[in-house]
Amino acid sequence: MNNTIYLISASELKTLVPAINNQVDDTLINGAILLVQNTTVKDTITQDFYEDLLINSGTTANKYLIDNYLKNLISYSVWQYLMVSLSLQLNDAGLRIKTSDHSVAAESVDIAFYRTYIQNFIDGVRKQMDRYIFLHQSDYPLYYQDKWGDVPVKNNFRFGRIGGDGNYYDEENKYHWPCY
Repeated sequence: MNNTIYLISASELKTLVPAINNQVDDTLINGAILLVQNTTVKDTITQDFYEDLLINSGTTANKYLIDNYLKNLISYSVWQYLMVSLSLQLNDAGLRIKTSDHSVAAESVDIAFYRTYIQNFIDGVRKQMDRYIFLHQSDYPLYYQDKWGDVPVKNNFRFGRIGGDGNYYDEENKYHWPCY
């Protein structure tokens, strides 16, 4: 499925992540939104659920998930993507750090730190969303029953890793959670 449906607008995204400079062109943000939706979001909620969510985004359950979790997930992921893509450029001489007369180029260690910093926000949203879906499984059956077998347990998505391995939500059901 080639998605051109936006789950969030560029202006909403800039409101959720004020660290994204208002001078960043909305066209660049819109491209990043679709990229993130078709990768990060699809991988997080499974392909079947993602396609269903796009078609049925107005249902009460899906709208709740979009408004309370996915808009944040998309915003933080776009922030991370833009931080890298606006810091680096690929040209015929290879990968280069962008510089200007008014700034000092970030070191690669700074870029890696910032990406990890943002990844913690992304992982936090994924963890909260997974908990919410677990408590409302009947509203989101495709999260666990994707025809491709892309269920969170099989993929062992990396969300929930904040605080390290071994931090289970529920010892009895620990193997449901992808953080074991």
